[in-house]
Amino acid sequence: MKFVVYKKIDEDSTWSGLILGSDLTDKIKKCLEVTEDDIWYTLEAATREEAKYIFNIRSGFTDLLDLGEPAKCSCGELYYPERSGVCWKCGTKHV
Repeated sequence: MKFVVYKKIDEDSTWSGLILGSDLTDKIKKCLEVTEDDIWYTLEAATREEAKYIFNIRSGFTDLLDLGEPAKCSCGELYYPERSGVCWKCGTKHV
């Protein structure tokens, strides 16, 4: 899945990254106040959790974290039982 990382700079010159799926509609982009000019980079990841992990590494926020082996949820998507344990798609908590 393709993710888009947007870089937003606040009034006090601090920045924040926003990771969104590349399939967002224009209405959602407008609501979040992001434009094509705010795109920092795109990345490929299997899940949103993996995309956040890649973002953290590229931003220097954390050392490499072992996400553990992914498992399949009953809805068919991958989740990481050793991390959040929550499926990003259906929200099922696998505890």
